[in-house]
Amino acid sequence: MATRQAKGGTIEDAVQNRLIETGADLIVIGAYSHSWLHRLLYGGVTRTVLRSSPVTAFLSR
Repeated sequence: MATRQAKGGTIEDAVQNRLIETGADLIVIGAYSHSWLHRLLYGGVTRTVLRSSPVTAFLSR
């Protein structure tokens, strides 16, 4: 298991960069729901990663 800081970027960018660095061909991501207001104000990492992922994504909720 590895941890990484976003270093001023977004979490979504950190995930995308890690996929590219490692040459991964699959991402497994867990998801849980916030209220619609929370997502509207702060966005959602899961949705953004799933929409922009260059590799196959397996989602578990």
